[in-house]
Amino acid sequence: MTETTILPQLLKAREELLDLTARNRLLNTPTRASKWGLKIVDTAAEQVFANLVERGKKLKFNPLLSGDEDEEQLEESDTELDAVGEVSHSGEMMFAELSDDLSVKLDPEKLEKKLLKLQYDARTFEEEQGVNILYLAIGMLKWFEADHSDRPRYAPLILVPVELDRSNVRSQFHLKWTEEEIATNLTLKVKLNAEFGLTLPEIDEDEELDVREYLNLVQEMIVDKPDWEVRTDDVLLWFFSFSKFLMYRDLHPENWPEGKSLEEHDLIESMFSEGFENEPPICGDHDPIDDIIAPRT
Repeated sequence: MTETTILPQLLKAREELLDLTARNRLLNTPTRASKWGLKIVDTAAEQVFANLVERGKKLKFNPLLSGDEDEEQLEESDTELDAVGEVSHSGEMMFAELSDDLSVKLDPEKLEKKLLKLQYDARTFEEEQGVNILYLAIGMLKWFEADHSDRPRYAPLILVPVELDRSNVRSQFHLKWTEEEIATNLTLKVKLNAEFGLTLPEIDEDEELDVREYLNLVQEMIVDKPDWEVRTDDVLLWFFSFSKFLMYRDLHPENWPEGKSLEEHDLIESMFSEGFENEPPICGDHDPIDDIIAPRT
């Protein structure tokens, strides 16, 4: 089988790694925080990012409900938060009066249980898979599958890798940045480009991220989509996994060195053409393997 025959099969298999359906949380994030992730309210995304990343602060959580209140009575709005700060004559947001705490519509007991579960699940996944999937999503894109659709989807725009930390079981949880790379939603980038011809702006890891400027660029991108919206102050703590996307990116033939393209690799050629040869075992089922492979200490 020639390289020109292998490449289309390789690219088809690569595309199957991506889930570009509404089942993917990176494209369709549920907005009800009490049932899913942990939604941060009554704050400005810029301030959260500045405190968490630029100033390197550990942020604590502020439960807005008392024990005898029910968060269902405070229905979480699907509209963008208002009055999160004062606006100066130049249009700049003033954060002086805003708290550094991350406010959530839960009572202290439910908040503690939620944070404990998030921390446990995040640590378990990292121990088993070797990657952190807990992110603070800053800014959401409200979008629609089609022009005639009346069902909005919500996709995170800026993803900050974070971890939950506390000094002991009696102390409060704090949220801190892991100092790993801050990224945009790469799955959303592929979706928008493939199905709408839109190019989601990149986040340059070598430059300091200006949250407002980035979200403004996204807003400019969707200017011809009247029902779409950039929800600039939506902030959500939840799990987002990029593992399959990273495989998708690594399997792109352009990412392989010149002269060592993916479709030229012997194993890839065997996989997509004649298959693998059956080689005889190096020893029998009951033969001592130590005589063939020296044990290591």
